[in-house]
Amino acid sequence: MQTSNHISVPTSNYVYGMDFNYASSQLFGDKNIRFGAAWTQSQSKIKTLNTDNSAYRIYLSLPNDFIEYDISYDVVQNNFNPEVGFIRRKNYKHFYTEFQFNPRPSFLPGLG
Repeated sequence: MQTSNHISVPTSNYVYGMDFNYASSQLFGDKNIRFGAAWTQSQSKIKTLNTDNSAYRIYLSLPNDFIEYDISYDVVQNNFNPEVGFIRRKNYKHFYTEFQFNPRPSFLPGLG
């Protein structure tokens, strides 16, 4: 868990959050898996900024040789305000997925 704050008169800003990540190379015997999530929230003395003030992400990745698959979902709400941090933009939702087929034909030299 991480926290940060910025205090100046008459306002203040606090940001806190947590994350979780898991990885294994033994899924179904010899396959790779990674998944995780993160959540963070900002709090301000300005009460109107204390709603819709979160950001979060969840992801799943199967980074294997023959088939690779990735999926993630990111949200940054309108009033999320990390004053001591950096954020490119506010108020968005992003869904991402990718599927790759990566065969290694044995008849091509250097790939098999």
